[in-house]
Order: sequence, then C-alpha cells, then structure tokens
Amino acid sequence: MHETTSVDVIVYCRESIPSLFLLLQREGDTRRAGLWHLLTGNISAGEHPLRAACRTVREQTGLEALDCWAIDYVHTCYDPTEDRMNFIPVFLIEVASTKLAVALEPNASRWIRYDQALEMLRCPCHREELRRAQEDVVTSHDRGVNFRIPLPAM
Repeated sequence: MHETTSVDVIVYCRESIPSLFLLLQREGDTRRAGLWHLLTGNISAGEHPLRAACRTVREQTGLEALDCWAIDYVHTCYDPTEDRMNFIPVFLIEVASTKLAVALEPNASRWIRYDQALEMLRCPCHREELRRAQEDVVTSHDRGVNFRIPLPAM
C-alpha cells in the first residue's frame, strides 16, 4: 500500500544574492531530533498537495508564497508504524522576505546559502530535492519555466 499524505517544501528568497533557503531544526524526542530539514506538511483529507504546501509555508513561517514550482522528484520513504510506502511530492516556493512572522524557538530556523544547506541537511532525499530545485529553477537560465505552476486560491 502507498499514500501521498504529506509534502516537502523548499522555501527560498531571492531578496539577497545569493538566494537563501530556509531550514528548520527538528524538535522533540524523535529519532531525528536536532537534525536540520526542509519544511514538511501534512495533506488534509481532500486537499490538493500544492494547497497543502502553500498552507504549510504560511502556518510554519507566516510568509505568503509569491511563486511556486513542482520539483521533478518524489521523496519516497517507508512508514513502519503504518506499514506503508509514502510518496511525497516536492515544491519550491519563493517568498518575498526572510523575516519570519511566526515565532520559532531560538536557533530553530536558518536562512542559508545553497552550499551551506547541502552540508546541513542529513536526509539524502532532502539534499537531492534541494539540488534539483537549485539546478532546475533557481540558477536555471529560464527560471524553471517548465516546472512553474500557478498558485492556488487560498
């Protein structure tokens, strides 16, 4: 059995040169506590994955999406507690500012350059997602025109 119940979101800002990417640090008592990761969000029943990605950005950062791209990559992972394979779509969302409007724990988030983000991300899938977003959109001569998708009405 497989499901699409969550999304991965790469949040970036072109406010400064070079572009900056947002990483969050996992909290709690999970086996991945303390690791840096991309934004992840759950898809509500009946919700389109892109809408879930934009909602995740707004809820976790307080920022609104300016532009969006579907990254040509699907994060796959096995969930042993549910005994299922998860297929997670990946979106790149551009925001206008690095000023988060949601209060996060001190040092729980960082806006950093691409090369720094690659070093900090421990999950191979997240590194590959970021690499594809950088190459296919952020530094592409056409800004990923073939991957751009219209923002949903929220």
